[in-house]
Parts: sequence; C-alpha cells; structure tokens
Amino acid sequence: RGYGIQLANCKDTIVQDNVIAHNTTQPYGVAISVEISNESACDNLNIIDNYAFNWLGATMKVSLIGESDYDLKIKRNHFDGYYQAGLGESFVLRLNETELASEIEFQDNTYYVDSVPVFAWIGNQWLDYGQWQASANDVGSVNEAHLAGRWDSLTIEAYQASIGQSPTLNSFMAGARKQQRDAWDSQYTSD
Repeated sequence: RGYGIQLANCKDTIVQDNVIAHNTTQPYGVAISVEISNESACDNLNIIDNYAFNWLGATMKVSLIGESDYDLKIKRNHFDGYYQAGLGESFVLRLNETELASEIEFQDNTYYVDSVPVFAWIGNQWLDYGQWQASANDVGSVNEAHLAGRWDSLTIEAYQASIGQSPTLNSFMAGARKQQRDAWDSQYTSD
C-alpha cells in the first residue's frame, strides 16, 4: 500500500530514529501517517529524529476526524519530498484540517522541497513553503536544496560494503538477526 509507519490510538509514544525510504512506485503512499479520531486519540505522541526520503506521496500525513484530544510534536526530522513527473502527487506534508498547521508543534525539522511542485496539502488547498511558514507553528525548521541523487547511495547494500560486509540484503538481514539481548552489534543498532 505504500505506507512506512502508520499510527493511531497512541499514548505516551515516541517514534524516533527511523529511516523510511525508497517508495518510488506507490504514488499515494505515506512515509509516516497519524490518524487521530474520537476512537483513536493520540496523547503525547512525539515523532523525532526520523528520515523520510525518496518517497513518492506524502512524507508526513496527519488526519484529524471529529473532536479529539491530542498532543503531537514533530521535531528534528528530515523530510525529503520526492517528485517524478507523471507518477502522481508528491509533497512533504498533508494535514486534513487547516487548524492542525498551527496546533501541532513542528520544530527544527529539515525539509528538502525545491524539486517538489508544492510543499503541503492543508485542508483543501496546496501551499508552497513560504505559505506554510506563514501559517504553521513551525519553529526553527529549514528548507534546504534538494540535490539530485542525494539519497541514491543510502542503501542497505552500500551500508554493508561500508562496514566490510557482503553488500547484499541477505547479509544485512543475517547480521540483524544475530542481535540478542546480551550481544548487540553496534553496526546493526541505530544511534
């Protein structure tokens, strides 16, 4: 379906240090999706220090359905809006309610959006990055230039080669499967 991480009904939750990458075929997928409704409130949800890149569709989506309590913070993430003409819409943020832009706490995120035609879909309108900054509760975030091929070398195969292992997915999975509670290999553990 093209989803990376899908969240609902969260309380005191931290989503941190994830890499969500390489969806170049599902144009309506979402790297990180948060669904907030009367039945699935999100209280004290923190989305921190994640990388979402090379993702066709939205890198971050928040849907609010009905009246619900929520406390959502999106901080120090790297969101790269991937765009390839003819493959469908691609943008960094999608919020289904206009007021979410000012109610969610965005802070110190890095956006890479210059190759994306629009930055965000908020309520029922498209916004460019300047319009987003004027309407959102987004402190300390920056928009950096998107470099063609920026993420191409960030693959499991390249990582395996960099640590002197066989540059294959199977080799990576074998190393990750060897992880045990009392025997962690730091090469297979995020910081």
